Amino acid sequence: MLLLAILCVTLIATVGAIASRLLRFNYGYLTVLSLAVYATCGFFIAGIAGFNMVLLASLIVGSYDATVGWKLAKVCRANFVVEEEELEKMTYAYTIKVMLLVGPTFFSIGYLARNVIGSI
Repeated sequence: MLLLAILCVTLIATVGAIASRLLRFNYGYLTVLSLAVYATCGFFIAGIAGFNMVLLASLIVGSYDATVGWKLAKVCRANFVVEEEELEKMTYAYTIKVMLLVGPTFFSIGYLARNVIGSI
């Protein structure tokens, strides 16, 4: 499941970046897809492991997304719809901090959803 999440993040970063540039839409709109991947991954990992593994997976995928995913989106010239100066201010440290908050949050939503469904 972890490798599938990383593959999805990679596809969103590359295909999404190219599509956003060619079709002229804001790459940021694809955040919803990434969050869905995070929650889905948390849901499925919760079926085979506990919360600690869900948290660990969220940190791994979030770190990958914040570093490799971010770099792929920039290399593929995603349409970020911000000025170049603003884009340069978004350092890896910034993206990692954000994703280390967002990742566990949405993985946990998947984890909680699995536990609620499992208790019905």
